Amino acid sequence: MYLEYYKLNTKPFQITTDPRFLWLGENHKEALAVLKYGIMDNKGLVLLTGDVGIGKTTLINALVEGLGDDVVVASVSDPNLDLIDFLTFTAKSFGIEKDITSKGEFLFHFNEFLKQTFQQNKKALLIIDESQKLRHDTLEEIRLLSNIEQSGTKLINIFLVGQNEFNDMLWEDRNRALRQRITVRYGIHPLSRSDTSNYINHRLKIAGAQKPIFTGDAIREVASFAEGLPRSINVICDHALLTGYVKSATRIDAKIVKECANDLKIPLPIAKKKNRTDKTGLSGRLSVPGMLKKPIYMFAALMLVWFAVSFFIGKNIDSSPFSFNVLTRIMSVVTMEEPEKPAERSRVVFEQDTGVFHTIDTSIAAPQKDTGEKNPEKIIIYFAPDSNDFTSEAIASLDRAALMLKQHPNQQASSIGYTDDSGVYSYNKEHSRFRANFVKNYLVGKGVNPGQVKCIGMGPDNPADGSNASEKLKSRHRVEIVFD
Repeated sequence: MYLEYYKLNTKPFQITTDPRFLWLGENHKEALAVLKYGIMDNKGLVLLTGDVGIGKTTLINALVEGLGDDVVVASVSDPNLDLIDFLTFTAKSFGIEKDITSKGEFLFHFNEFLKQTFQQNKKALLIIDESQKLRHDTLEEIRLLSNIEQSGTKLINIFLVGQNEFNDMLWEDRNRALRQRITVRYGIHPLSRSDTSNYINHRLKIAGAQKPIFTGDAIREVASFAEGLPRSINVICDHALLTGYVKSATRIDAKIVKECANDLKIPLPIAKKKNRTDKTGLSGRLSVPGMLKKPIYMFAALMLVWFAVSFFIGKNIDSSPFSFNVLTRIMSVVTMEEPEKPAERSRVVFEQDTGVFHTIDTSIAAPQKDTGEKNPEKIIIYFAPDSNDFTSEAIASLDRAALMLKQHPNQQASSIGYTDDSGVYSYNKEHSRFRANFVKNYLVGKGVNPGQVKCIGMGPDNPADGSNASEKLKSRHRVEIVFD
């Protein structure tokens, strides 16, 4: 409808994943690189999370488009299936033309398929989109599938792609075994204002625009209302172009964008709500006119009314129905402090170091007053050689470390992982960093600011000695929380 008016060849802001319009910001480029690394290095279980409309599916499509013939890909777009249906769909997606009537049949045929793929020097990749819909029994089956290997090499890579709440599911105690097997995780965060501008202009250019259509103010409004979500950007911009055409506007300005956001019933961003509240004095409760906001002014006003009424009705102050005691009671109501609004019980924070979103219980996350007490030099968390589980002793030590970091919000710490020297050096380094991140994730979940802790994987480097062989082995599988 508006294509000819704005001299466009095609609609620039459709919400379908058209590869012609692919645009990747720095965060998306990094996410794509991480996913490619997960395949090339056979990392097994890889986790990608992000908000609704952030572009996860678009990113996965771009990944698949860029893969060579040496990667066999199967994708499950809606995993909310019974276990046998999930297994059957997975087998069919990989091209396994066998009748699957039981879990046993699936495992037999699937193992044969993976072995053949490995012998052909190919990799198998299973992508599960909308992973937050997975059922627990299916998640457990996925964990078992990720264990399939041959000659020390993973035979299948599984990418779990889901919304941010999937992180909360993984932190449930019943999913701890699966969580510990995730070797690579990445969280996509919303586009910045400059990224939003580049995104809009890129799509317009691909659609054939010869000159700018959206003003700078309009793009700022789009960024504000869409809050960095590509899908929301597309919806607002498409509606704005249609509205501009109806209004015969040669350029889309901020006013048109605001009108479209209102038509689409998009709520006002939090920052704008605050500004509007500050200007009008309205914040969801009864507000008094300017001078009467302060109790002293209201008291003075009521005194004037009291004297005026007393004068006109010809009574003295002591006999006035508007006695001082009545006024006192009135003032006790007028000046009564409002009850404090209940604090938010949780919030989501983004960890720049690992690219992970964390949900934090803010009832324990609020920084405590710095007591000035000196923290210990370090706290050591020990692991069994073949386990990533926390012992009860380790949890007690972690809780102690979390409390110290919350009481000293300016304190920095390092989570440093160590392993023994058996096996492949590169794997040991990666495993030690995984454990270091695992410890950090626990601390963040307890309310520690992610910026307070950095992660380092030392692998078998700088081993700690023990007085006997048993203590020496134990000391090598550890994470040290070192207070800087």
